[in-house]
Amino acid sequence: MNSIKNYRKKRCLFYDFMKVSSILLGIAMVITPFITGKLPIIAIPGFVSVLYVTLLFRRSLQYVILTDVSLIIRHQKNPKYETVVYFSEIDSVNLEYSSIDGCKLGIKRGYITKDYTLLLVGKKEMGELKKDLENYGIHVWEL
Repeated sequence: MNSIKNYRKKRCLFYDFMKVSSILLGIAMVITPFITGKLPIIAIPGFVSVLYVTLLFRRSLQYVILTDVSLIIRHQKNPKYETVVYFSEIDSVNLEYSSIDGCKLGIKRGYITKDYTLLLVGKKEMGELKKDLENYGIHVWEL
Protein backbone atom coordinates (compact mmCIF):
# COMPACT_ATOMS: atom_id res chain seq x y z
CA MET A 1 0.00 0.00 0.00
CA ASN A 2 1.43 3.38 -1.00
CA SER A 3 0.87 6.06 1.59
CA ILE A 4 1.57 9.59 0.47
CA LYS A 5 1.96 12.54 2.83
CA ASN A 6 2.40 16.19 1.75
CA TYR A 7 4.40 18.71 3.77
CA ARG A 8 3.29 22.10 2.52
CA LYS A 9 1.63 25.26 3.66
CA LYS A 10 -0.93 27.02 1.50
CA ARG A 11 0.88 30.31 0.83
CA CYS A 12 4.22 32.03 1.23
CA LEU A 13 3.42 35.56 2.39
CA PHE A 14 6.94 36.86 1.73
CA TYR A 15 6.73 35.73 -1.91
CA ASP A 16 3.28 37.32 -2.23
CA PHE A 17 4.66 40.59 -0.80
CA MET A 18 7.61 40.58 -3.23
CA LYS A 19 5.30 39.83 -6.17
CA VAL A 20 2.95 42.69 -5.32
CA SER A 21 5.91 45.03 -4.72
CA SER A 22 7.44 44.30 -8.10
CA ILE A 23 4.10 44.80 -9.86
CA LEU A 24 3.46 48.12 -8.08
CA LEU A 25 7.00 49.32 -8.73
CA GLY A 26 6.64 48.43 -12.42
CA ILE A 27 3.35 50.32 -12.66
CA ALA A 28 4.88 53.33 -10.90
CA MET A 29 7.81 53.34 -13.35
CA VAL A 30 5.42 53.38 -16.31
CA ILE A 31 3.19 56.15 -14.88
CA THR A 32 6.00 58.43 -13.59
CA PRO A 33 7.10 59.81 -17.00
CA PHE A 34 3.55 60.92 -17.76
CA ILE A 35 3.21 62.75 -14.43
CA THR A 36 6.67 64.32 -14.09
CA GLY A 37 7.82 64.42 -17.69
CA LYS A 38 11.11 62.70 -16.74
CA LEU A 39 12.25 59.11 -16.97
CA PRO A 40 12.75 57.40 -13.58
CA ILE A 41 16.33 56.25 -14.33
CA ILE A 42 17.25 56.02 -10.64
CA ALA A 43 14.41 53.53 -9.99
CA ILE A 44 15.54 51.04 -12.67
CA PRO A 45 18.21 49.23 -10.56
CA GLY A 46 15.72 48.87 -7.70
CA PHE A 47 13.08 47.49 -10.03
CA VAL A 48 15.53 45.02 -11.56
CA SER A 49 16.66 43.78 -8.14
CA VAL A 50 13.08 43.40 -6.84
CA LEU A 51 12.13 41.54 -10.01
CA TYR A 52 15.20 39.27 -9.73
CA VAL A 53 14.46 38.38 -6.09
CA THR A 54 10.80 37.71 -6.92
CA LEU A 55 11.74 35.35 -9.76
CA LEU A 56 14.34 33.67 -7.55
CA PHE A 57 11.71 33.05 -4.88
CA ARG A 58 9.28 31.77 -7.52
CA ARG A 59 11.72 28.99 -8.37
CA SER A 60 11.82 28.06 -4.68
CA LEU A 61 8.07 27.49 -4.35
CA GLN A 62 8.59 23.80 -3.63
CA TYR A 63 7.31 21.34 -1.09
CA VAL A 64 8.02 17.76 0.01
CA ILE A 65 6.02 14.57 -0.45
CA LEU A 66 6.89 11.34 1.38
CA THR A 67 5.86 7.97 0.03
CA ASP A 68 6.66 4.53 1.45
CA VAL A 69 9.96 4.33 -0.45
CA SER A 70 10.91 7.84 -1.54
CA LEU A 71 11.08 11.53 -0.82
CA ILE A 72 9.74 13.74 -3.62
CA ILE A 73 10.54 17.45 -3.95
CA ARG A 74 7.92 19.05 -6.18
CA HIS A 75 7.43 22.59 -7.52
CA GLN A 76 4.10 24.22 -6.73
CA LYS A 77 2.92 24.80 -10.30
CA ASN A 78 5.43 23.08 -12.58
CA PRO A 79 5.42 19.28 -12.23
CA LYS A 80 8.42 18.84 -14.54
CA TYR A 81 10.60 20.22 -11.72
CA GLU A 82 10.25 17.12 -9.58
CA THR A 83 13.09 15.36 -7.80
CA VAL A 84 12.64 11.83 -6.50
CA VAL A 85 15.13 10.47 -3.96
CA TYR A 86 14.74 6.91 -2.69
CA PHE A 87 15.31 6.27 1.01
CA SER A 88 17.95 3.65 0.19
CA GLU A 89 20.08 6.40 -1.45
CA ILE A 90 19.92 8.81 1.52
CA ASP A 91 22.63 8.77 4.20
CA SER A 92 21.25 11.70 6.20
CA VAL A 93 19.10 14.80 5.87
CA ASN A 94 19.88 18.33 7.09
CA LEU A 95 16.95 20.60 7.93
CA GLU A 96 17.23 24.33 8.59
CA TYR A 97 14.45 26.90 8.92
CA SER A 98 14.48 30.66 8.46
CA SER A 99 11.47 32.94 8.27
CA ILE A 100 12.46 34.44 4.89
CA ASP A 101 13.92 31.43 3.07
CA GLY A 102 11.56 28.86 4.52
CA CYS A 103 12.97 25.38 4.96
CA LYS A 104 16.38 24.41 3.62
CA LEU A 105 16.65 20.69 3.01
CA GLY A 106 20.02 19.07 2.44
CA ILE A 107 20.08 15.46 1.27
CA LYS A 108 23.38 13.73 1.85
CA ARG A 109 24.30 10.83 -0.44
CA GLY A 110 27.80 9.61 0.34
CA TYR A 111 30.09 12.64 0.29
CA ILE A 112 27.72 14.79 -1.76
CA THR A 113 25.03 16.99 -0.19
CA LYS A 114 22.36 18.46 -2.47
CA ASP A 115 20.54 21.47 -0.98
CA TYR A 116 16.99 22.57 -1.74
CA THR A 117 15.17 25.72 -0.62
CA LEU A 118 11.52 24.95 0.06
CA LEU A 119 9.42 28.07 0.59
CA LEU A 120 6.21 26.12 0.99
CA VAL A 121 7.47 24.12 3.98
CA GLY A 122 6.95 26.00 7.24
CA LYS A 123 8.29 25.36 10.72
CA LYS A 124 5.35 23.14 11.70
CA GLU A 125 5.65 21.09 8.50
CA MET A 126 9.42 20.79 9.01
CA GLY A 127 8.88 19.30 12.49
CA GLU A 128 6.45 16.73 11.09
CA LEU A 129 8.86 15.93 8.23
CA LYS A 130 11.72 15.38 10.69
CA LYS A 131 9.63 13.03 12.81
CA ASP A 132 8.43 11.01 9.82
CA LEU A 133 11.92 10.75 8.27
CA GLU A 134 13.26 9.44 11.59
CA ASN A 135 10.43 6.87 11.62
CA TYR A 136 11.71 5.65 8.23
CA GLY A 137 15.17 5.21 9.77
CA ILE A 138 16.84 8.25 8.19
CA HIS A 139 19.18 10.28 10.37
CA VAL A 140 18.01 13.93 10.47
CA TRP A 141 20.17 16.87 11.56
CA GLU A 142 18.29 20.02 12.50
CA LEU A 143 20.47 23.11 12.15
